[in-house]
Amino acid sequence: MKQLLSEMGVAARSLRRRPRFTLLVVMTISLGIGVSSSIFCIVNSVLLADLPYDDADRLVFFRLNAGQLLNSEYASQGELDEFNNNTVNFEGVGAVTGGGPGYVLVDGVPHSVTFSSATANLFPMLGVRPVLGRTFTEEDAQVPMGQGPEPGRIISYKTWQTVYSGDPGIIGERIEFEGSNGQPGPEIIGVLPAGFELELANGVDSDIGIWGPHRPRMMPTYGSRFLRGMIGKIKPGVALGTAQSEVDVMMQRIVAEHPEANSDGPDPRFTLVPLFDDLVGPVRPVILILFSAVLLVFLVACGNAASLQLARTTMRQREFAVRTALGAGRATIARMILSESLLLALLSGGVGALIATWGIKLLLLVEPGRLPRTDGVRVDASVLAFTIGLSLLATLIFGLLPAVKASNPKMMHDSLRLADRLGGGIGSGARRALVAGQVAFSIMLLMGTGLLVRTFTNLRQTDLGFTPANVTTFRVRLDFQQFGGMDFEEARMARWSLFRQFRDAIGEVPGVTAVGSSNSVPLDGLAGIWDSHAEGGTVSANAYVRPIIPGYMDAMRMTLTAGRKLDENDNVANASVAVINQAAARALWRDESPIGQWVAWNQGEDTDRRMQVVGVVGDARITSVDTPALPQVYVPYMHFPMGFQRFAVRYAGPMSGLVPQVQRLGEEVGLGRVVDQFRTADSFVEASTADAEFAAIIMSVLGGVALLLSGIGIFGTISYIVTLKTREMGIRVALGARSINVLSLNVVEGLQMTGAGVLLGAIGAFISMRFLGALLYGVSPLDPFTFVGVVAVVLLLGGAASSVPSLRAARVDPMLTLREE
Repeated sequence: MKQLLSEMGVAARSLRRRPRFTLLVVMTISLGIGVSSSIFCIVNSVLLADLPYDDADRLVFFRLNAGQLLNSEYASQGELDEFNNNTVNFEGVGAVTGGGPGYVLVDGVPHSVTFSSATANLFPMLGVRPVLGRTFTEEDAQVPMGQGPEPGRIISYKTWQTVYSGDPGIIGERIEFEGSNGQPGPEIIGVLPAGFELELANGVDSDIGIWGPHRPRMMPTYGSRFLRGMIGKIKPGVALGTAQSEVDVMMQRIVAEHPEANSDGPDPRFTLVPLFDDLVGPVRPVILILFSAVLLVFLVACGNAASLQLARTTMRQREFAVRTALGAGRATIARMILSESLLLALLSGGVGALIATWGIKLLLLVEPGRLPRTDGVRVDASVLAFTIGLSLLATLIFGLLPAVKASNPKMMHDSLRLADRLGGGIGSGARRALVAGQVAFSIMLLMGTGLLVRTFTNLRQTDLGFTPANVTTFRVRLDFQQFGGMDFEEARMARWSLFRQFRDAIGEVPGVTAVGSSNSVPLDGLAGIWDSHAEGGTVSANAYVRPIIPGYMDAMRMTLTAGRKLDENDNVANASVAVINQAAARALWRDESPIGQWVAWNQGEDTDRRMQVVGVVGDARITSVDTPALPQVYVPYMHFPMGFQRFAVRYAGPMSGLVPQVQRLGEEVGLGRVVDQFRTADSFVEASTADAEFAAIIMSVLGGVALLLSGIGIFGTISYIVTLKTREMGIRVALGARSINVLSLNVVEGLQMTGAGVLLGAIGAFISMRFLGALLYGVSPLDPFTFVGVVAVVLLLGGAASSVPSLRAARVDPMLTLREE
C-alpha cells in the first residue's frame, strides 16, 4: 500500500506539470463516463429494478390475439370468470377497466380525479396493503348496479393528500360526486400506500385517484370486451409454458361452448406475458440500443485518451530510457504509466458522476415518450458502482497499451541510442489503429442516428387521415345537477341542446372555421370497441364507435370518399345512420359499396343495435401514428348521449387566444366550470411520436459527441505525426518539394486512417443496424442513402481534421531544418 501511495504521488506530480494534457484527458473520459452513467440510470430503473409487487416474477398479463385484435389487452367478463374459477395453475386472475375522468366535490369545490375499477382479488394478489382501511371484498363486487347502496371506494394516497388534505379520519367519509345534487355517495373504505401506481402497458392512465369494485353485471358475458387487462398469478413451481397450455385448452372449450366468444376472429388465443416483460418490453429495444450506443461513445473517448497517452509517452521516451539505464525495470515503467492512467480515470469518474447527475435531469426534460418507471431514475449505489467500474475499465483501455509500449526493452534501447531524433515514436501504428476504431464506432453511431432521425421524420409526415394543425381540443363535461328529475328522453334532448348551443356559440368566434365534437379525438387512446358485423352476412370486425356532433369531421378535416356526412337532422330525429371509415368498409364489405348497407353490434341488449351506412370517410389513426387505422363507426350523438364530449375547434390563432373565449361561452350557455383539458391536436401527434423523438435526440447527441471525439483524434494524431516529421518535411521542401506535396502527404495519411475506419464501420453497421429494425418506420436498416450521407460527413471531417496540421507543416522553413541538421 505504501508503494502504491508513493507511485500515485509521483503520478500526481507528473500530471500537475502537464495541466493541459491532464485537463484534456479528464474532459474526454469524464464525458464518456458521464453520458454512459446517465443512460445506465434509465437501464437500472426501467430494466433492472424489480416490480414493486409481491412475487412479481409469478405475475402474468393476458394478451389477446383474435382477428384484428393483435397483442390486445382487451378481455371479456366470461373469459375472466373462466380463468379465475376453473384453472388449476393460477392462484387467481384479476382485472381492471379503463380509467375515465370525473369530478368530486369537497366543500363545494370541484376536484378533477381519474376513476377506474378493479376486481376484488387484484390488490391482494399484488400484495398491495392499504395504509388506512381495507381493499375490496367479493361482497362489494356483487352489489348490482343501481340497486341498494353503492359499495365503497378506495382512494390513492395522492388523492387523499391533495383532495382530502390527508384527513386521518377519512375512512367512512362519503364521496360527493359532481352532479349528485348533494346526495351522499359511496363511503371511502381504504387508502392505497404512497407511491403505488398500477402501471400497465395497456394505455390506461396509471394515476388513478379513485378505485371502485368491478361488478360483472355491468357488461355482457361474452362477445364484447370491455376489460382493459387481465393479470394472473401463477402458482409457485408452475412453469409459464404449463400455464399457457392450460389457457389454450380452456380457450378452445370456451369458443366451442360460447360461439360468440370468437366474434373478434377465428381461434382467439391469450398469450401469457410476464408482467415485467409486458411493461418494459415495448421500450426495452430502444433502451438497450441507446445503452449500446453510449458505450460506443465511451470506447471512442477511451480511444482518444489512449492516443493522447501514447503521444505523451512518446515524448517521454528519453526519460524512460534514462530511468531504465539507472536500473528501473520494465514493470516499474509500466506501473508508472498505469498509476497516471488510474489517477486520470478516478478524476474522470468523479467528474463523470456529476455529469451523470446533470445528464439525468436533461434526459427527463426531453419527453421520454412511453418510458415507464421513470420516477425511479436517479443516481444510487448501483449507478455509482457502475461509474467506478467504468473508471477502472477506462484505466485498462487507455493505460495498458501505452504502458506495454513504453516498457518494451527494444524501445528503451532505441530511445537511448537515438535520443530525441527518433522519428517513429512509440505506438505509431497503435495510434492509427485507435483513430480508425474511433471512426468505425462513429460510423455505427451516426448510421443509427440517421435511421432514427429519418424514422421520426417519416412518422411526422405520415398521412394521419386528419389535419391536426390549428386544431384545439378540450373536454366538456355537463353538470348533471341540471338534469335532476328528468326522464331519460328529456335528459337526452337537454344534453343535445346544451352541446349544440355551445358548438354554435363557438362557431361565431372570429377565427373559428369549424367546430364539432366526439367522445374522443384521434390519438388520445380513448374509445369504445364493439364487435360489429355486416347485417345479413358472417363478416365481423372490431370497430371503434364514436358518437359525434356535426362539425367534428370538418374541424378535423376528414375526407369524405362516398355518401354524406352526419348532419343536424340525424340527431334531431335520432336517425339510425352511421358514417364509417375506409378500414371498416374493407373489413365488412370487401369490394362492395357500403352505402345503404347495415352495420350492427350487440351491447348486451335483447336485440342488435343497427345503423345504416350513409357515408365513408378516410382512415384516421386511432391509437398511434405508426399503427394502421382500424375500423371506425361514427354515429349521431343522440344514440350515446354521454355527459361529456371532446370538442375540436379549427381556429386560426393560438390556443391561448381561444381558451378564455371558450370558457366564457361555456358559462353563458350553462356549462359552467367543467370546460377543461385544453390540448392542441398537434400535441396528441407529438405524444404519439415521442418515443421516436426521444431516441432520435439522444442518438443525435451521442453521434455528435462521437464525431467530435473522432475529429479530435484525427487532428491530434496528424498533429503529432507532423511534429515527428518536421525535419523530414523541411528537408523535402529544401530539396525542391512543393508545399502542396507536403500538404497532400499528411492529408492522405489522415484520409487513410479515416477510410480504414469507414470500412470497419461499414461492416459493424451492416451487422448491428439489423437490431434497429423494430424501431424503424418507413426506412430500411441498411438504407443506402443514410449510409452514403454518413460516410460523406465522416470523410469530410477526416479531411478537415487532417488539413489544419498539414497546412502548418507545409509552411515549415527549410533553412531552419537544415541548420538543425
